[in-house]
Amino acid sequence: MSTRPKRKPRPVRSPVQLATWRTIALEMHVAAAALRRDPRATHHSTIAANLNTIGLALQAHPRLAEHAERVAAGARTLNQIGPKVRAITEGQALTLAEHELRPIELAVTAADEAVKHLSLEDLIVARLTLRQINARERAEREGA
Repeated sequence: MSTRPKRKPRPVRSPVQLATWRTIALEMHVAAAALRRDPRATHHSTIAANLNTIGLALQAHPRLAEHAERVAAGARTLNQIGPKVRAITEGQALTLAEHELRPIELAVTAADEAVKHLSLEDLIVARLTLRQINARERAEREGA
């Protein structure tokens, strides 16, 4: 009889492929540049969706805590400037200040770096979780 412990199979990890990473990175960086140049709600929501997904996926990885903090800071900044971006989209003559844009750009860069270390399963689970949360919030708003 063997004294060796029984083998516990680990789940298969599918790393994020180069094409997927480039697509996510390009989408975030283009939206961040567009937000700086011509603030619109579509650019704001594109960055928010990506940062929320990556931020949620990062919660399961304590070794990427520094990236998660930067992504969370960028998400908080996006929440703060949301009304201002909507007002700009509606035609008001407002501009976004440098101190409002810099944390978002840092968060996009941190998210870009972090995606390389995540698995495809992490991103899929995070995206599905966010869809469920958004659907629940939408149902509560419609029911209220």
